[in-house]
Amino acid sequence: MRRLAILIALLAAVPAPAQLVSSLTPPPSRADLDQMQATLCAPASTTPMAEVVGGSAGAATTCVRSDARPVRISRTGSCTLTTGGTCTAAWTSAFPAGTVLSLLGDPAPLNTTGAQPISCNATAAPTISGVAIRCWTSQQTLLTLANVTANLTLNPHAATMAGVVVQVTALPVSQ
Repeated sequence: MRRLAILIALLAAVPAPAQLVSSLTPPPSRADLDQMQATLCAPASTTPMAEVVGGSAGAATTCVRSDARPVRISRTGSCTLTTGGTCTAAWTSAFPAGTVLSLLGDPAPLNTTGAQPISCNATAAPTISGVAIRCWTSQQTLLTLANVTANLTLNPHAATMAGVVVQVTALPVSQ
């Protein structure tokens, strides 16, 4: 019994094979550390690129930092309608020169008055800095026989909504 206790004590005092191997392995040399460091990519010092249609694998030897923020591809803008029902919405930041744009739906008026529905359209193609907009709402017209016989031209969508804020979003055209 005593011999068994001594044998157990000896076995407990001898390091396990894994401990023995790790304690015999020398620490890595400076050359080994430099070689490992060379396989890691360096942090990038530029703004990450915006997404592109189709994507690409890339060949940069730098990595994107965890706090980097890529360029936003969409832009928003807003403007307030004049008495003529027009305004020009400027993008939050200009698109790069040569970018072909598409509006994401029609311009959206913030109709807080609860009046007639407001309709808006872009009056020209969007540019890299903004887009021109015209809005209107329907108006009531009293139609009488006298008005008809006087050859009156009726435009049921002529009324505008001065002071209404309009929002619009644009994206670069996909290829």
